[in-house]
This record gives sequence, C-alpha cells and structure tokens, in this order.
Amino acid sequence: MNLFDNLQQHTQAVVTQVMGYDASWTPLIGGGPFTARVLMNKPTQEQEVGDQKITSERIGMEYFAGDFPGLYESLEDREPEVIIINGISYLASIGEKKFDGKTIKLYLEPK
Repeated sequence: MNLFDNLQQHTQAVVTQVMGYDASWTPLIGGGPFTARVLMNKPTQEQEVGDQKITSERIGMEYFAGDFPGLYESLEDREPEVIIINGISYLASIGEKKFDGKTIKLYLEPK
C-alpha cells in the first residue's frame, strides 16, 4: 500500500470514529453479519431557496469499501439490502463509488 492509500484509510477511520454511526449488515443471501462505523447524511430541515422550500438530498450513508465486503455489488445485482444504523432499519439502494472507488455512498429509505 502506498503512502497516499495509508493516509486516506487513516483519515477515513478517524472521521468515521469521531463523527460516524454504528451500522450492521447481514446479506440477504446469507453470511455476515458485518459491522462498521459509517457516515450518514439525514436531512432534517427544509431550506428556503428564493420563495421555495427544498430538502437538500435524501438519506445517504458513506463507508470505506472494505467495511462491508460485497454490499455494493449485491445491490447492483439484487433487491435492496437492509442496513441497521443506530438501531434503525433502512433499505439501501445502489449509490455510487466516489473519488477513486474506495468510498461508497448508498441511498437509504426508512424500512
């Protein structure tokens, strides 16, 4: 692993440890469970833009690619998977690989 990869992994670990939430995933096809700390974006308020009120985006979570092995690929192939974050169940749908593919963002809906 090169210097940049080590720094990236360390930085992600520090940020999720300090600002993240406990999450777990048990694959629908069996195996696991897997647990990790994830970053979560859960808009709680509408914002006013001009004369309109909007919510910035839907609920999402970010995790380092190695934390939930196979989750992203599972969502590409099948139905939504259930992710539990701080004791609340969410249905995860496909998202996107960010930057160099090591950070994965998934979109969530309350179950």
